[in-house]
Amino acid sequence: MSLANLIKNLHRSEEQGTPSLQPTIEQYFMRTANEFDEEKHCDRLTRFHPSQISYWGVCSRAYYLGMKREELGLPVEVPEPFETTLLRVFEHGHSIHAMYQDKVLGPAKVLYGKWKKDGEIIEGYQPDKDWVYVEPRLWWPEKRISGYCDGFVRVNDEFYVLEIKSINDQGFRFLKRNNEPKPYHVRQAQIYVHAPHDLEKKFDVKGVILLYVNKATGEEIDFFVPNDISTVQPLFDQIDQAVSALDQSFLPPRVDDCKTVKSKRAKDCKVCQSCFSFKD
Repeated sequence: MSLANLIKNLHRSEEQGTPSLQPTIEQYFMRTANEFDEEKHCDRLTRFHPSQISYWGVCSRAYYLGMKREELGLPVEVPEPFETTLLRVFEHGHSIHAMYQDKVLGPAKVLYGKWKKDGEIIEGYQPDKDWVYVEPRLWWPEKRISGYCDGFVRVNDEFYVLEIKSINDQGFRFLKRNNEPKPYHVRQAQIYVHAPHDLEKKFDVKGVILLYVNKATGEEIDFFVPNDISTVQPLFDQIDQAVSALDQSFLPPRVDDCKTVKSKRAKDCKVCQSCFSFKD
């Protein structure tokens, strides 16, 4: 798909006889799509990531195979490269996050955390517009959870986890009609509420503010979700089961969602081929 786009853009430029930046842009995203860091990829197999488990739940079998990969002689499964169109969507999302963190909520003195400028990092509120926000690192050894959240905000002298979600126009209008956030976004943010973070200041977090941004119009809507561990306790229980199976050297069965290698969940799994080829 990316190569086809590149060839199409080159041909269009030649036919029109005018200079174009599109081939250069497509080449950049093609290089990015094909970058693969094996060490980082394998390291990610050893941990649970809030965005993934909030959407799919926890697969004890995938965790076992990822942790035992070298011992079992399983190959490193190189993931399919992202489509360059999807990488553009990711970049748009990152830009929206940075805008609210560095240009809006930072100067408003409601976003708390670490700020970076010229190699120096401080903790607190943004000193001035030249300081860039460093998203809080979450690391929970007992639950094998790691990740980054969008930040912590103070509203009316209370602290909340901030989650920013950029969304297309259709999805945004759906949220407004239903007047509630997506359940898996709530679960993801609730994990951030309860996971330890790397900031020196510790908060009594009252809940989550989920800020949705319409990518087409810039319109915003936010939802408050109170601190409620029951929302994510089933995920924590699944993690405990996965860790227990690993400690007991017991290979768990596949989850019901994975009927074949072509199942939607299976195709999103980093050990899919090993899972279906490994003899229990």
